Amino acid sequence: MEILLCPKWFLNRLPLDRQSQVHLNFLLSVLMICLMAPLVLKIPHVCLAQWLLNLPCPGCGITHSLMAMGRLQLREAWRWNPAGIVLAIYLTLQICARAVALGIEATGTAVSRFSKYGERFVLSAPFAVWFMRLIHL
Repeated sequence: MEILLCPKWFLNRLPLDRQSQVHLNFLLSVLMICLMAPLVLKIPHVCLAQWLLNLPCPGCGITHSLMAMGRLQLREAWRWNPAGIVLAIYLTLQICARAVALGIEATGTAVSRFSKYGERFVLSAPFAVWFMRLIHL
């Protein structure tokens, strides 16, 4: 479940093979998401799970957690949502790994495999946190 934000017409104009285009697209997409994160905090928040079920959703606090991690405030990030720390580490590793994959072509397959397994872990983290929070309610 890679989120790729760059249009294909843009990538097709670059002198890169298909795998390198995917790595570049993911690298640029992660950087765009990191740059847009502060803007998300300005959007009014409505949590349907909280409103309908009176339960926090698995993703509640992740954006605040990511912003705290950006300020290197680990305790505050943990308080908002520990899954945000996992996501911040994953995004940082993705930026580094995709840059390496672009520079060293032989690493591309390993980076793609890392991404596939890493995303499963990152997607399960909010649900693990949510489950732990529900137990302690």
